[in-house]
Amino acid sequence: MKYSTSYLISVQYLGFRFHGWQKQKTAMSLHEMIDKTLGFVFPEIAFKSLGSSRTDSKVSANIYFFQLFINCLLYTSDAADE
Repeated sequence: MKYSTSYLISVQYLGFRFHGWQKQKTAMSLHEMIDKTLGFVFPEIAFKSLGSSRTDSKVSANIYFFQLFINCLLYTSDAADE
C-alpha cells in the first residue's frame, strides 16, 4: 500500500518495560505500543510506522524518531495566514 503523507515524529520514553523497538511475539516492544496507541487514535485509518534505529532491551531514550506513513493530513494550521 502506498501512503500519501509522511510525518517524522519524535518521542521520549523510559525503556524499563520494553524489550527494544522491534515487535516480538513473547515480549512487549516500543513499536508494538506505538502502533497500539496509533490504532486507538486512528481507528478507521490505515497507517504504517517505521523506527529510525534499533534499541536494546530496557534502554530509555531522551529522543527517538519514527516515521508515520498515513493517507490523510493530521494537522493544518491557519495561524500562518494571520
